[in-house]
Amino acid sequence: MKKTKLVVLFLSIFSCCLWADTARFNDMGFSPDGLQYLFGQYGELIQSDGSTKGYAEFFAVDTAKNEYVKDGTFKTTASGKTSGISGEKVFEQLLTTEDSFISSYKIPDESNSVILYQVCSSLGLNDYNGLGLLTSDTIGKDAESSPLYKDVVEFRDFDNPSTNEVETYKVRINELVEGKGRNAESSFCLLVEQRTSSGKKQNFIVGNPQIKRKGVSGYRLNRVLRDKNGKSLVFVIEKQVEESYGPAVRFMVETVRLPS
Repeated sequence: MKKTKLVVLFLSIFSCCLWADTARFNDMGFSPDGLQYLFGQYGELIQSDGSTKGYAEFFAVDTAKNEYVKDGTFKTTASGKTSGISGEKVFEQLLTTEDSFISSYKIPDESNSVILYQVCSSLGLNDYNGLGLLTSDTIGKDAESSPLYKDVVEFRDFDNPSTNEVETYKVRINELVEGKGRNAESSFCLLVEQRTSSGKKQNFIVGNPQIKRKGVSGYRLNRVLRDKNGKSLVFVIEKQVEESYGPAVRFMVETVRLPS
């Protein structure tokens, strides 16, 4: 028990050292038809004098087109106005200000997303190839990222109402990174394999590998969500962004509508 606690403590310290600024992800949920998905992120930037400035943003995504809806990006940047205010508080204020937009898509107060996969928190510890893979049986709406992942993620959807079948997924990130540090430039896509309990199989690519992102040096799959109708999938991706103050983690999503 003591050994486990020490390893968990070490990993927590390691994570803090590894990421200078890790945003927290907020799964806001889907519109009733699953055609739009909203998510947010927030955090605090630590200043040279030790003070903090909160920031927050949220986005509305067209799940069929895998792109932001028109005028669907909202941000409150870290500034003197947010000095000493937590990112969570800044996020709440942003949601209040933009409530009419959120309501226009009938996004519920509590997320209606079905979680198919999620990187786990540090409530327990399992050994994975000689490294600590943090695991948990509980899933929270707001989950901070973990620095350790499997290269290929496999999970199942046991109750998809659109097919009435058990669906098994395998997901791998195919990324290309050129350069290092703030000079890095990268692109990626997700290679997805879906198998159903009746034996059907299909492979598809999610994301555009032609899009290059400057200052991004890596990607990790944080979680996979679907709408209650079983037609839209959302892949939540962590981006490692190289900032002047060190590496930071920000979130993005890739979406796909499953064929009938």
